[in-house]
Amino acid sequence: MKNSIKLISMLALITACSPDENVSSALIYKNNMDGVHAWTEKHPANFIRTETAYSGLYVCKVNNESPYSTTFYMKLGDISSKTIKILKVSGWIQVPDMNAQATLVVDFLDQNKQSFDYIAKNCRDELKGTNKWVKITNEINLSTGKRINPENFVKVYFTNNAQQPLLVDDMIVEFED
Repeated sequence: MKNSIKLISMLALITACSPDENVSSALIYKNNMDGVHAWTEKHPANFIRTETAYSGLYVCKVNNESPYSTTFYMKLGDISSKTIKILKVSGWIQVPDMNAQATLVVDFLDQNKQSFDYIAKNCRDELKGTNKWVKITNEINLSTGKRINPENFVKVYFTNNAQQPLLVDDMIVEFED
């Protein structure tokens, strides 16, 4: 009886651990802003503590003095040895004033770090008023043009050139093959 239970358990474990060839794998990079504060000695000046963060205690404040949020920056070939087909990006934003110029940027750079495909999504249409957190998303097909070259780099960030601040929290960058 014990041997039967062991055999069934081992078969269940092997089946559970077998890869499913039909399921795409995702590589996910997350930044909830609290991690940056916890893992760096010199905190960026635009990281502020607030009780109204989407999650945790810290957000990235983006305005004309610090026009860029924390930035995801990586060489595509360092992300996966497989061909990546889809890039999904998201982040939660809040504006205390509707004059903020919130933009979600995905920028592709060649091996010489020269931008060749700059995708800017204006977030204004998705805002639901002031002081309300809104999830902003964008999905990019990486098989278009020369985006998929493993020698290229990808940058993802929010920007705002207005004096009125944009608060950013919980950014996610996800790659799917």
